[in-house]
Amino acid sequence: MLRVYTRHSADCDHADNAQWRRCRCQKWFRGVLPNGGAIRESGGTRSWERAERNARNKEAEANPTCIDQAPPPTQSPPSALAQE
Repeated sequence: MLRVYTRHSADCDHADNAQWRRCRCQKWFRGVLPNGGAIRESGGTRSWERAERNARNKEAEANPTCIDQAPPPTQSPPSALAQE
């Protein structure tokens, strides 16, 4: 499971609290992926909610039990010309 945390800038008032969500400092995530790999990387955003979403997406990509299933091909309805 991945956890989001904040890497505060030197001049941030909340530099002593990595769990502070509301500042505009970079958000990162770290933890262990479902496939067993350890990870620590940037969340790619300064928003805690977006970083959480990015972490959940990263977990889903690395989930070995999730099988990618392509949607079945859509068939176009037969044209009127084909029926004649």
